[in-house]
Amino acid sequence: MDNETQQSNKSEEIVNGKIEEEIIIEEIDMKAKIVTFDIENMANLLWSWSIYGGSNGWRAIDVEHEWHILCFAYKWLGKKAEVVSIWDQKGYKPMIKRLKGGATQFSVPDERALMQKMWDILDEADIVVGWNSVRFDTKKVQAKMVAMGFKPPSPFKEVDVMAKKKQICASNSNKLDDTGVEWDLGRKLPHSGWSLWKGCAEGDVKSQKKMERYNIQDVVLTEKTYLRLRPWMKTHPNLNYYSRDIKACSVCGQEKTLVKRGWAPSGQRRRQIYHCAPERGGCGKYCSGELLPQDPNSKIIITK
Repeated sequence: MDNETQQSNKSEEIVNGKIEEEIIIEEIDMKAKIVTFDIENMANLLWSWSIYGGSNGWRAIDVEHEWHILCFAYKWLGKKAEVVSIWDQKGYKPMIKRLKGGATQFSVPDERALMQKMWDILDEADIVVGWNSVRFDTKKVQAKMVAMGFKPPSPFKEVDVMAKKKQICASNSNKLDDTGVEWDLGRKLPHSGWSLWKGCAEGDVKSQKKMERYNIQDVVLTEKTYLRLRPWMKTHPNLNYYSRDIKACSVCGQEKTLVKRGWAPSGQRRRQIYHCAPERGGCGKYCSGELLPQDPNSKIIITK
């Protein structure tokens, strides 16, 4: 019995409810799990001889407390955005505490529970989306995980929307806020600057709540830019690898939106081109399909 017949029999047995539990587990629908994330981190607390610029002005003599992650927001595609914050973790103490008499007490927040949640999300995800995430967010998270002795999460693909925009568009700016305005998708949440980060470090509840809203809006806006740019990406992970339907759109995964749109050369052969048609609710992506039969009247000359 060939593989296709075996697969067909398994599917029939599933419908009739006449299979063992382990086979049911194998037949669970496999769709790509796509998550967009963004982190907000605190500055380093350090000693310096000068407050001015120049070749040596900002060089640290010593680092009292290294940066730590304040919070991170994440959003599974099609789901509501959520935020996880250091101040919500058990035993949290503000980094900066003002004492009577003008003294200041510093403490280092425990980030392990925060990083465990981040690890769980990365371990579950197939595709991780971010804005400048390859150069910043992912490396910052991995720096903490490695230092804490975490093992790597299961492999995932990354889509850095800022990097993709640079490849595809020649815009005046590649900042997230400017891109949101340019594409009429929205804006980042305005804030007061450094005072917001300082307020979070001092345990100010209003500052912490605003930081969470700021973080969530970044994720929501990043996902919007991702969906806008996705059909233009030439190297987006192929979602057909995560689905049992190999006729789905390779970037959005929709199954009933593809229409044939001619062919493209592939070596000495031709390959069918499909369009994820917007008029059918598709994303607009053009996808390469199967090789077409060789035309017996072809005039192509193969040279050695």
